[in-house]
Amino acid sequence: MFSVHYKFKATLEYKTLTFDGLHIGVDELKKAICDKENIRTESFDLLLTNAHTKREYAVGELVPRNSSVVVQRIPRENALKLPKVQDTSTSGIISRNVSSSLFQQNSYIKPSSAWRTSNACHTEKYNSSNYQRRTGGIMTGPPPATYVCNRCGQPGHWYKSCPLVNASSSSVLHLGKMIDLMPMLLLLLLEEEEEENNGNLHAIIKQSLPPPSTVSGF
Repeated sequence: MFSVHYKFKATLEYKTLTFDGLHIGVDELKKAICDKENIRTESFDLLLTNAHTKREYAVGELVPRNSSVVVQRIPRENALKLPKVQDTSTSGIISRNVSSSLFQQNSYIKPSSAWRTSNACHTEKYNSSNYQRRTGGIMTGPPPATYVCNRCGQPGHWYKSCPLVNASSSSVLHLGKMIDLMPMLLLLLLEEEEEENNGNLHAIIKQSLPPPSTVSGF
């Protein structure tokens, strides 16, 4: 028993076909390959090519034993066409014409006024305006009798309206004004001292300095 190795053009692995004798005819080899691969001979023909020399085998030629053959399947020119298969995806479904008059009535298109009124009443409590945070009304009006200010410890007013707040703010404002006016007051004092000392600025500075004993004490 001898063999021939064959593979299809789109595959990588070779398959083995055994036969008797030193050679096998091309037609006999084609028929053996079609029987083994379940190929319809009435629809397709096979093109055999030597795997090493890339030469095509003609009809009636002999293929030597232990040859490697590349098989290509090609359609026949006079191949029988398979009958068309009808689409059966919709078979067994009974179509029924639904009257469109039911969907054209006004009762299905436009809701009644009574329904709109009832719906508005039910959804009013879920309106977003009912859940907004109220910022007004906090510490307005007279405080309760049990309320005591946290700043001065006296009742009768809110802690934001405490007299100590107004007094402290006015004192801070007065202090700020004094700080702004200090350079101007210092300049006026220096001018007066300079006039008294006949324009001797060195004497004025010397008088303003502390005695040496005071400085060394620090």
